[in-house]
Amino acid sequence: MVSNRTKLTYGAYRTWLGLALLVCALIFSCTLTYPFNNDNTLYAYMADLALKGHLPYIGSWDQNFPGIVAVHALQILVSGHSPLAFHIFDIVLQLVGSFLLIKIGERLYDIRAGMLAAILASLYYVQQGFWMGGERDTYVSIMLLAAFYFAMDRKKPFLVGVLCSLAFLFRPTYAPYAAIFLVWYIWKPTLSLQTTRSKRVTGFIVGGLVPALILIIVYAYLGGLKDFWDATILFNFKVYSGSGASFSFWEPVRFYASSVIAAGFAFAYLWKKERPTLYLWVALFTASVLSLIMLYRHSVYHYHPAMTMLILLSAIGWIRVTDMIAEGWRPARTLIPAIVLLYFGFTTFRGNTVRHVLVDILKGRIHSLEESYESYEPSPDFGWKVQTEVGDYLLAHTLPNDFVQMFGPYSYPQYRAGLLTSSRFQTLHAITMRGEKDTMETFQQEWRAEYLADMQRLRPKYFIVCDAPEAFRQYYGGRLGHEILKDDFKDLGHWLDSTYFAETKIGAFTLYRVR
Repeated sequence: MVSNRTKLTYGAYRTWLGLALLVCALIFSCTLTYPFNNDNTLYAYMADLALKGHLPYIGSWDQNFPGIVAVHALQILVSGHSPLAFHIFDIVLQLVGSFLLIKIGERLYDIRAGMLAAILASLYYVQQGFWMGGERDTYVSIMLLAAFYFAMDRKKPFLVGVLCSLAFLFRPTYAPYAAIFLVWYIWKPTLSLQTTRSKRVTGFIVGGLVPALILIIVYAYLGGLKDFWDATILFNFKVYSGSGASFSFWEPVRFYASSVIAAGFAFAYLWKKERPTLYLWVALFTASVLSLIMLYRHSVYHYHPAMTMLILLSAIGWIRVTDMIAEGWRPARTLIPAIVLLYFGFTTFRGNTVRHVLVDILKGRIHSLEESYESYEPSPDFGWKVQTEVGDYLLAHTLPNDFVQMFGPYSYPQYRAGLLTSSRFQTLHAITMRGEKDTMETFQQEWRAEYLADMQRLRPKYFIVCDAPEAFRQYYGGRLGHEILKDDFKDLGHWLDSTYFAETKIGAFTLYRVR
């Protein structure tokens, strides 16, 4: 199909494109009021350790694949360690996604559809709150959009393969994307394309193998393949999989029911005009939903790729409805998109924490970023202020690159202070999380022995026991902090009592110092 870009002068096109991206940037700028969430600090700390030579699974630990750690490492190198620096970096990346939405919408309908898609997607990002900010699934969405954009005309198979492989390295439940694009490049060769089908397929496969092979080669060279396997495969299947606390499946997206109606109009339009591309969209949307279903602990960010694809189609639908009505009533060309934007803008900020923060800033009740951060994590036991105080206390009482061990789920104090972890298990999931019937696996018992040996060998300057949050009892066999040391990991508790003394307590964090 011919894009409606031909109806605009080049100058007008650039103006509208720039205006749309500016609106998206203004919406995304709400996230500058966010602190790090707990996932952000976990991966930022792992990235910081990696930049110091301690790669994930070998020098730090998480059960997820390492793609997100690479994002944080790049961000630290580019702009530093602060939450503000991270969220500015994230906004730049999200604007890449906005640009791709504009281009895809333009390709499938016209620039109005792309602009509307980009703005609605940015509103959705903010509407979901600070637990959406900088999460790995939002970066998968950007890779998915890029792959979709190039694949629509069966271009750049090598790059699309790379993007699919990277999405897999962010979260393996997105592996079906690779199969979908492979079938797409095989199916229905077009004579006008310069390369043959076999070359396209070969390019896609090679591109898909490159990132994964690089990861395997690096960890094989460092002797860390078993550590990688145990953390990301064995632990997930043996321990982490199963039932857990969650919310209603539809709760995060209930405001977007009307988008399904608009998507229906787009579906009908594309069925006539761009049927093969519609097939590709359906396959990718289905794969995104399946990933969400497989991730039984539904977090808001798990929805992002599926919702991005839905918002894209709905934007095309809204503009299609606009044009249909405008044939008999010209004011609809402006009125309907305005109503759509006003509705979703209202649902984005209605009751949202960011709305209260922005109002408090405008009314002079918030005077600094630190005060803004406290609005999102206000707990007097483990909130932003408390974690910052722990980090500052460590800064004042340690030397750079001293060893400090956190016995709890938080990484920000060590990250803020720039300190090393004595054990690669910098949080407790690996050594305290239970599988079925409150059991621990043999490899977890081995990890506990490794943990205790590291403590005895390195004797961290501080050993920090965190007795929060209550929500983490579901992961840690119903216990927290000191309860684990007393009733579960007793050998470690005895070692701590004989080797350390309690120096101070900040919120739920008790800081023990080596004698």
